[in-house]
Amino acid sequence: MKVDEFWDITPRMLQLKMQGKREADYNKIKVSWEQVRFQTVCLINKDRKMNQQIKPSKLIEFEWEKQAAKETKIDEISRVKYMVEKERKRMEKIKKEGGAKSEILTGVI
Repeated sequence: MKVDEFWDITPRMLQLKMQGKREADYNKIKVSWEQVRFQTVCLINKDRKMNQQIKPSKLIEFEWEKQAAKETKIDEISRVKYMVEKERKRMEKIKKEGGAKSEILTGVI
């Protein structure tokens, strides 16, 4: 960034630029570590039988992979909670309307 550009931007724009630079650097590091892991797995597996080969995630699991798995699990739990709540409300509505057997069997409200 040139000096004139630096003095012309707002603090928020500077913060966003710095955050973007940090994320780009972090992604480069991630790619580098994943390449090393892949090369290591290839060297380990070259002399092994097919059923004895290891997967890269079994060799080492990185912190960003653990975090992504945790977020996926949280998303799945919240989705299940939402579906259970939706079904509970549907059943309450059926009970209030008299609970016709055809509605319960077909799922039509």
